[in-house]
Amino acid sequence: MQTKHKLKNNPPNHRPDYRPNWYLAQIKTGGFTQAVTNLRQQGFAVFMPMRDLSVRHARQIKQVKRPIFPGYLFVQFDPEQANWRAINNTRGVVRLV
Repeated sequence: MQTKHKLKNNPPNHRPDYRPNWYLAQIKTGGFTQAVTNLRQQGFAVFMPMRDLSVRHARQIKQVKRPIFPGYLFVQFDPEQANWRAINNTRGVVRLV
């Protein structure tokens, strides 16, 4: 009985297994580096999924990494705890989607 009472009083973000959700941010064209740098300085975790592609140019084939979702970046935060509104004012970011 005491355990249930403790769980009710503890917000979900205080659980040891709690992880904030990932949200999608639209970034400016060519603004990936600027957005990542500024978001990390503010304490946000960022992620852009990449894929390997073979690109042929001038009769040569090169392996390059390209974003799976160009123009978008995933940002991890807890909307109840983090100052998530600052993301919209970050250089390189257009808006949260």
